[in-house]
Amino acid sequence: QLSSLFFVLILGDFQVRGLRVTGKDVPTEALRGEDVTIPCLLSGVPIPLNLEKISVVWTLRLQNGTEREVYGFHSYRHKSSRIGSHMNDKDLQQGNASLSIPNIQITDEGDYRCFVIFTPDAGSATSTLHVSVKPQTALSHDRQIEDGIKGSVHCEVNNFYPEAVKIRWVKYSKSNSRNSSWDKDVSFTTPLGNSDGTFNVTSVLTVEPSTGPQPGDVLFCIVSHRSLEEEISLSFTMP
Repeated sequence: QLSSLFFVLILGDFQVRGLRVTGKDVPTEALRGEDVTIPCLLSGVPIPLNLEKISVVWTLRLQNGTEREVYGFHSYRHKSSRIGSHMNDKDLQQGNASLSIPNIQITDEGDYRCFVIFTPDAGSATSTLHVSVKPQTALSHDRQIEDGIKGSVHCEVNNFYPEAVKIRWVKYSKSNSRNSSWDKDVSFTTPLGNSDGTFNVTSVLTVEPSTGPQPGDVLFCIVSHRSLEEEISLSFTMP
């Protein structure tokens, strides 16, 4: 049927005759749970479009290379393979074949391709969707540090996506009122995956009161991640 026809035409983005199909050059960034619209704009054709002459198929290619159909429109009929996804007939008549997807999940991330046939023209365009999940963070320390005994400060970064995350330590010295990077005696756990696709990781800073940070010094754990507009900074003051 229609889907088979489009898959025969998969040779990268293309256009035939006057129809031009345009996506988005840079990835669409979204947080899990948000509603997003994947752009697909048509030009080079008479507006308003005659919907009897147009067919649209949206496919999603995942990071592992798997590709599946997400949505289809043909002969005024809509077929949604992703629950909640939809297109608008009035928008389509104006050359807007964008796909709206509610409550975005990690499994929705990938490359979306919009295939269009406007008889006798054809074309396609690809847009990328990035889905992110903000990390949950917490800072804790071993009780013996309060007694001046060697111990550890733990910076936990949990339930984030994608896996790539940066954790660094900074020390504020009370004696000279200066900040300095602190990478001594720092270790990291192997990122562990959760059932929902998110990850957990912990950075551990071992503190030796006699040779390391002194009473009144402040240790900062600073977390950077794609989902964050600003870094997260957690602090611990040496007792």
